[in-house]
Amino acid sequence: MVGTFGFMFIARSFGAITELLTRNTMVVGDAESYRSGITLLSYLLPDLGALDVRMVALYGKLEFLPADWPWLVLSNLTYTVGLLALAVWVLQRKRFA
Repeated sequence: MVGTFGFMFIARSFGAITELLTRNTMVVGDAESYRSGITLLSYLLPDLGALDVRMVALYGKLEFLPADWPWLVLSNLTYTVGLLALAVWVLQRKRFA
């Protein structure tokens, strides 16, 4: 359960941290190397914060979606299918006694 909350926190916030480091480089000493490390996470975790559709639901305008929203949806679905496939594979290999 702790791992699930940690995953949700990281997947929801690392996009915002990258954006903060892009706009304000005075937050940390070596912002460029920190940002490159955080950006590396985008290949391992989906950016759930970028798919926030509250503004679209409130105002009914699709302009509030990010420009690369199809890629974000596809990457999240790919990540979900990959994790489910991994879970099925692990459960099939486990011997229940």
